Amino acid sequence: MSHSEKEVPHQVVVFRVAETRYAIDIAGVDEILAVPPITPIAGAPNGVVGLVNIRGRIAPVFDLRWKFGVSTNSDAQASRLVLVETGAGPVALHVDSVEEVRTVGQGEIQPVRTPGAGDGLGYLRGVLRRADELVLWVDHLTLVPDSAVRSLRLVA
Repeated sequence: MSHSEKEVPHQVVVFRVAETRYAIDIAGVDEILAVPPITPIAGAPNGVVGLVNIRGRIAPVFDLRWKFGVSTNSDAQASRLVLVETGAGPVALHVDSVEEVRTVGQGEIQPVRTPGAGDGLGYLRGVLRRADELVLWVDHLTLVPDSAVRSLRLVA
């Protein structure tokens, strides 16, 4: 990696699930929305709470509280959907709040290596150092299992 590649800053969207802050590359985010009505689906894959219609585009809603093993959100007013495009189609990530768009330099990023794909942490890209706290940098392409999205793919 050349010196200039190391210095390229990343723009990320910082969001919260419970007390933990996460970041996702802004390039992977199509839109951030207040939570519209969600249509539940009986028998949906784990983590999928239903479907939403976003201007004629149907997307499954994936609950990141389920993914990260935390209890139900008590402040539904601050909840948001972060619409991302995955290899299997669009997905709306249900988060507790969206805090900011932030530019981070390479010096603020601590890469991580997960022991293997079976450990459940393959979605973690790194950790961002932010003042007195850490922000977990996640990869939207591996955060939601493709099988959860593919099982709900709608035929046009």
